Amino acid sequence: MSLKKRPFEYKWVILILSFLMVFFCCGVCLGNKSLYFAAVTEAMGFKRSVYSLSGIISLVPSAIANLYFGYLIYRFGPKALIVGGIVVSCVGFWLYSVSESIWGFFLAGVIVSVGSTYFGTSVASTLIKRWFSNNVGTFTGIVLAANGFGSALAAQIVTPMLIDPGNPFGFRNVYRMFIPLLLVLGILFLIFIRNQPADGPCLPAPEVKKRQKGAPKAKGSTHKPDLVFCFISAAIFLFFMLIQSVYGTYAVYMKDAGLSAAQIATVASILTLCLAASKMI
Repeated sequence: MSLKKRPFEYKWVILILSFLMVFFCCGVCLGNKSLYFAAVTEAMGFKRSVYSLSGIISLVPSAIANLYFGYLIYRFGPKALIVGGIVVSCVGFWLYSVSESIWGFFLAGVIVSVGSTYFGTSVASTLIKRWFSNNVGTFTGIVLAANGFGSALAAQIVTPMLIDPGNPFGFRNVYRMFIPLLLVLGILFLIFIRNQPADGPCLPAPEVKKRQKGAPKAKGSTHKPDLVFCFISAAIFLFFMLIQSVYGTYAVYMKDAGLSAAQIATVASILTLCLAASKMI
């Protein structure tokens, strides 16, 4: 009886690379923002209310970048977006590490926010959808859970650096540490990531149909909006707005309450591991 050796499928390489991308880029480098909030405001003397505007300001260009995500990923492919996003984010992290004014931190936040749009969970989900035809939801959940695992690891590493009585500017070293890490990952992704299987369909960018000259305009639709859908959408929006406000500041309040760096890191790790577990489920 002869056993035929199954050919190696490159999709498993894509799965591992997608997991590493979300683990390091999203989890390690972008997770635990609340920890940086307290460190930066205390070291630089910024008012918390003013520095909190950084998150709001960075959301606007990030939202605009997301509007073009679909077109760009079909036009240039996931690999180009990932590598480009990493390079842009490295510029933002460098600016974080050298900025002396609040405007420098605002600009750094915008740059990192735009860059991270193109190497985050959206592009990872696209890669899984292109390379896997079965159990897409399961593999997507595994990849997205890497965000929580990476954040849990990072909390244990960066918290002692951020909350260091002997070096109030430890956050600069943390941001500098991310730059070579991202560049190494960028080289790895540039070499090994493939946009789609060799025998897979080439998905073109969606075309916008233009109305022919002289053709009659379509009459307005009489379809009424679904009130249940509108209510659920509004509820989800408000829920995540409240969650983000707590998630972005919880470490600040724990530090004010007198918790040690080790205790804060433990809470941050537990929180992010719960996030990872929910995505796996």
